[in-house]
Amino acid sequence: ASPQRRQFFRSIQISGDLAAFDGLELVQSQSTHWNSYFLSIGRALNVKERIQLFCDQYEPPQSDRDVLDQRLSPRQWDELGHLHDQLETFYEATVMNEGRQWTLADHFQSLDWLMDEIHLARRKFEQLAEDALRKRGPNRQDKHDEFDDYNWLAAAAEVAWQKCEKYYNKADESPAYYAAISLNPSLKNQWYYQVWNGSDDKRAWIQAVVGAVKELWVDEYKGKFAHGAPVPTHVFKSPEPKEKSFTSVRNHKRLKLRHFDPHSSPELPLTDHYNEFITTDVIGLNDDEEFDPIQYWNERYHSQTDLARMALDVLALPPMSDECERLFSSAKLLLTDHRSRLRMDVIEASECLRAWYGRPEQKAFEDSAIGLMEGEAGSTVGADGPGEGE
Repeated sequence: ASPQRRQFFRSIQISGDLAAFDGLELVQSQSTHWNSYFLSIGRALNVKERIQLFCDQYEPPQSDRDVLDQRLSPRQWDELGHLHDQLETFYEATVMNEGRQWTLADHFQSLDWLMDEIHLARRKFEQLAEDALRKRGPNRQDKHDEFDDYNWLAAAAEVAWQKCEKYYNKADESPAYYAAISLNPSLKNQWYYQVWNGSDDKRAWIQAVVGAVKELWVDEYKGKFAHGAPVPTHVFKSPEPKEKSFTSVRNHKRLKLRHFDPHSSPELPLTDHYNEFITTDVIGLNDDEEFDPIQYWNERYHSQTDLARMALDVLALPPMSDECERLFSSAKLLLTDHRSRLRMDVIEASECLRAWYGRPEQKAFEDSAIGLMEGEAGSTVGADGPGEGE
């Protein structure tokens, strides 16, 4: 948009109940930015009234095209609303997997939830398309009507489901995805019984998944690390989660203890740590409680070394690459003109310590320039400039 259009749109004020949206500008979507279409459509829906006033009142120069030609119809606004509702599920899945407090288990659980949500969306749009087709009647007047809109949305949901299924099926290529769930003491194998037992298609998967995790234990870990294994020296405490939200995906990933059936898993001999772990009760959590499985297994590394090693191997894998990308950005800031010849092992150790201990506290360094270079909390250029001690 031209500066003139931006300035005119910025000047439009609604006031009243919609005063909170006055002054907001539109958000440009980007193909390389996660969830940018969801955020862009959401902003447009929030300032819908201002957009409509802009189209009614703006007088473009003679060389510009009239904005009335670009005005959205009520049906197009409804279509944007449907798109926003469905894209919100992907936004929820993104937020519930980014950061360092999530594990590989969250990746698969979120995919399972996404497929259910997309399936429901597809059925909803197919039903709306059928209803629109019945209302259309034999004499069609518009070249493009509600049936076409809902039919397109149903087709888009089908494509999204196929893309999600592609990554969902990749979990079968490695038992690590399933092991991350089974070795979480607040989930174990009971999560599969809770989520899959009600589906005729998925019920048959449970024993295959349980068997794959058991095979991984026997082939790769049982009796192989108990003696002479390195001992972890640091227990990382995951940061406090943000304000509770995204209830649907949270509930899908949480084990509801009221559905627990102690007889659903066969009795296994208590001769190895894996069988002992799987056959004991899960750790019950309330809706407002969080649990750190990595800390749980670090605390048991001495007593159950083989099983703890297996659990830590799979739980250490992040569900997303966002944390890895942050480390790349942090390492870039570490390399300055004053220390351009750092060796790789020093860079690696520095980033490891930063991940463990976080940013330095404010005023941790006497020299403010060093504090700024080290990412000291609250550091800004000129923080110790003239006037501070006057």
